[in-house]
Amino acid sequence: MATSQSSSSSTSIADSESLQLADKAKANNSVKKVTTAQAQTTVASQRDVQLTANVTADPSSWQYKLGLSDAKNRMDGGYHFFYNGIGADLNINVTNLNGPGRAVKELGQLYDYYVSTNGTMLDSNGFSQAYTYFGLSTSSTNYAAGFAAYASDYMKGIIGWLDSIKAKANDETNVNSIIDYKPYDAGALAGASFGSDMSAFFKFVSNWIFGAGTYAPNVMNAYTPDSSNIAAAEIKSTINNANNIIGFIATQVINGIAHVALADIRSIGGAEVVMNTNPATNNLIADYVPDTLQQAVALNGSNFNMIKLFGMSSVINSKFVNLIYEGIAEVARHAIQYNFFNGVKKALQSALDGKPTDGSAIYSDVAGYSEQNPGNIADADQSVNLSRVSEADGYAWANKLLVPVIKMASANALKDAQDGTTANANQKALTIVNELFADNDLNAGEALQILSAAPHAFDQANQVDETGKTIGSYQYVRNGKGAQAIFESLYQHEYFAVYSAYADYTANPNISKEQVAAKQSTLTFQSPTDPRSPLNDSFYKDNSQMFNFVLNDYTNTINQLQAGSAD
Repeated sequence: MATSQSSSSSTSIADSESLQLADKAKANNSVKKVTTAQAQTTVASQRDVQLTANVTADPSSWQYKLGLSDAKNRMDGGYHFFYNGIGADLNINVTNLNGPGRAVKELGQLYDYYVSTNGTMLDSNGFSQAYTYFGLSTSSTNYAAGFAAYASDYMKGIIGWLDSIKAKANDETNVNSIIDYKPYDAGALAGASFGSDMSAFFKFVSNWIFGAGTYAPNVMNAYTPDSSNIAAAEIKSTINNANNIIGFIATQVINGIAHVALADIRSIGGAEVVMNTNPATNNLIADYVPDTLQQAVALNGSNFNMIKLFGMSSVINSKFVNLIYEGIAEVARHAIQYNFFNGVKKALQSALDGKPTDGSAIYSDVAGYSEQNPGNIADADQSVNLSRVSEADGYAWANKLLVPVIKMASANALKDAQDGTTANANQKALTIVNELFADNDLNAGEALQILSAAPHAFDQANQVDETGKTIGSYQYVRNGKGAQAIFESLYQHEYFAVYSAYADYTANPNISKEQVAAKQSTLTFQSPTDPRSPLNDSFYKDNSQMFNFVLNDYTNTINQLQAGSAD
């Protein structure tokens, strides 16, 4: 005979005959299809299910069905007898301040147990730890098997949802929706607490609790459980209600990520990043974004206070919540990098055509646009989408940093060609950065950030520790290898194009337009920072989707030499 106990009531089902009968009736009426976690067989096809070497379960028994029913109730969004249910507790409202934290904790426990048991949700003795997370107990292996079967299907769907979020990172038809769903707010880095500003506090709370529906639904809510999954309704309820939490995490964290990344000179490194490890999940995560949700929330102490208010500070380092964070961060990172590179492409190709173009008119709708200080763009609140802001930022950084590299390479190539040497053919990042510094194209701090991964301090970002205590300005630390790579690759390709032009002209001053065009067609290069490079993202299996820059200074140089105007 099964017994189960609620931690909130300390009432044993075995001690309450009427409750037991009610649950038995509910189990028989509500559970129409039964699948086991291990064998995935139905009652109709097999009476006894082998749980372990020595333990079997009877899916037709009332204890098994009661286990299924109890599991359904604990994961439901509409169950309110002793317990609200995970789906209901994820719903943030003014009467449920600690519910979200409890629900997230239970989801994390279920996730870890699912992984550790290879999806069975059962120990070797035929019992399960899954129901203990909800304050229940049993002496029946049939009850344990029923609860485990339902819990297993439930977690299978939740994991499918998490996987679907990350998969959207490469879906360029939808990826912008997660960064464009809410206006970009440069203030996402500001403040360690709300202090005495109660109006700001209530605005923050109301925006979170009473926000406009599901956040970026085509990314965060697009997953549909398999129709054969017996927990499909509970999975969907959990996903729907989890969006209250996701809406907060996404809105605040994406703004913070965008601000620190786009304002930093290393953003010119695009998608060539170094991968760190998230200690909460042991998964790799790009150094473009904070390693953990706690670090991302710490960008703004007010965020931490909100997490604490709703009972989530104790679970902020949990594996489950960090898996959600990783999905959001990866989709956002890809979206920002796609758009940033679109800006780089436009600015850089114009410069390679010999016609560098100031972007002030092109991006007149982007507040703070500056090619002298591109970081100003990220410091300003915007009325346009973050995808547009990211593109403008890429254009500005390219004109600030890459146009001088083109000029440097062209001048060195002409000088070397005239001197009959290749002394400056393969300049390394150190030399290029030093030259940019000498020409006041970047300052000493920016040079160190590129060359030695020096931190970038954001004065307006008051970082907090795990207790919420302010510990100083946020330090953005990122490897500069992407910036180094684009400097070296661009320099070397531009140098070769101009050097070849001088050599070909010298060999044949009357070289024809047809001959120039034939050679020109071979002079292209692909940026190592391209987000569609297979070296930067395993989604892309070859370089066929990378952008081909055309090195038109080969043609321009020959034309100038023939006109007698080349230096």
